[in-house]
Amino acid sequence: MIILSLIFLLLGLVLLGGGVWLITLGGSWYYALAGIVLLVVGLMTRKRRRQAQVLYAIFLIVTAVWALWESGYDWWPLATRLGLFLVLAIPLLFPARGDGKSGVMVLLPVWVIVGLMTVSSMAVDQHRIDGNLNT
Repeated sequence: MIILSLIFLLLGLVLLGGGVWLITLGGSWYYALAGIVLLVVGLMTRKRRRQAQVLYAIFLIVTAVWALWESGYDWWPLATRLGLFLVLAIPLLFPARGDGKSGVMVLLPVWVIVGLMTVSSMAVDQHRIDGNLNT
């Protein structure tokens, strides 16, 4: 779990730094806020795993709503905004020894729903142009 904590901390620092830069340019606040949340999850992963799982589930919900709002139901924009965060949730889906399963019971349904939403967007072709060629 030390490696997972470090991954969350590093990703959080990168997103926070880039997000602050984006805010100064007049862009979205999402990346800075996501960086802060990932820093907190990274700090909580080692000792308070259940709270980290619940916070990460909330983060996935907010990120999915933001991704749908920003890019619509289109595969590539959704996959780039949600894919890494879904992969990073996989180690959190396993409960720590003696920690109980309540955090996993919150994170697992959120992970499945967001993952299915992302994968099912492959069936919708947002860029298809129907037309006929002149003969």
